[in-house]
Amino acid sequence: MTLDASGRLLVGRTLTTGDGEVLQVNGNNNGSNIYTAVFQNTNTANTVYNAVRFYQGQLGTAIGYVGTGGSAVGNTSFRNTFVAGTQSNNDFVLNTNDTERMRITSGGNVLVGTTTDNGARLQVSGAGTFSSSVQSSSLIVAGSGYFPAKLITMGGAEFSRYNT
Repeated sequence: MTLDASGRLLVGRTLTTGDGEVLQVNGNNNGSNIYTAVFQNTNTANTVYNAVRFYQGQLGTAIGYVGTGGSAVGNTSFRNTFVAGTQSNNDFVLNTNDTERMRITSGGNVLVGTTTDNGARLQVSGAGTFSSSVQSSSLIVAGSGYFPAKLITMGGAEFSRYNT
């Protein structure tokens, strides 16, 4: 382990790489262990968290976390489960290939394939497939082309329509 003159902590390496991150860990020489790092809280109380929090910019403007919690922690979404999310009033975004793929807004709406929130709880832009039934008290399907559909209302009435 090395603390270099710039304040970077290097674990398992002697030279900095990348963009000069302040913590760099290389797990190449960790033997048969498949994990690079482990975060463990050995406190057996059911009221404690084992989480890593991330702060960006001015304190409180963007706070995110990943972690777990005991069965009696204050935030019930952490109880006996793994959680990733925001602690501030900000959206939670999932990326692949450095491109946004899904967003959960601070209001709880889920956006897939779009970044514009229209207020609906689930918003999907692009093609989608359901391999099972979809139940809704109100269903709106928009688009063009061939769309075979058979809709059955909650009361049992059937409607069929084919648009072109």
